[in-house]
Amino acid sequence: MGNILKTTVILSAIAGLAAGVLFLINFLLLKFLVIFALFILAGAGIIIYLKKNQIVGILTIQDGALIGAVSGFISLITAATVFLPINYIIELFTRHYKQTLSFTDLSYSFIISIIMLFFVALVISAPFNAISAMIAAYIYEKIEDKPFDFQSHLEIEQDD
Repeated sequence: MGNILKTTVILSAIAGLAAGVLFLINFLLLKFLVIFALFILAGAGIIIYLKKNQIVGILTIQDGALIGAVSGFISLITAATVFLPINYIIELFTRHYKQTLSFTDLSYSFIISIIMLFFVALVISAPFNAISAMIAAYIYEKIEDKPFDFQSHLEIEQDD
């Protein structure tokens, strides 16, 4: 599972990088679609990619939830890491502010932004992506041919 998580983190970072670059395009519908993809479809998309390229074998629903949560968290953090500094630099050169902020005000707003980003990534993006990846793993579990297992969990517990 560790190798799969490394692959998931790398794929999530690539998806977050692409989303961060797409956020820079000032088109509202595109931003909405990218947010929708980051908050809901990133986990399922990574499950589908892993299955199509045969990187993973049979996934359980719990594996899908773990991959989805990791991919949702990493992709949102990466997208924000790419988007926020570049957007700040663009806004610095294109707009003239009438009110200047002191360094302490800027550092407090930066710290609050980081806290809010981690909160949104943990509370919104990770669970929604876990659910979508669980659904994708469940669908793959139902359509795949699994080897027949003669020992169920109930039989193992009765032998003890």
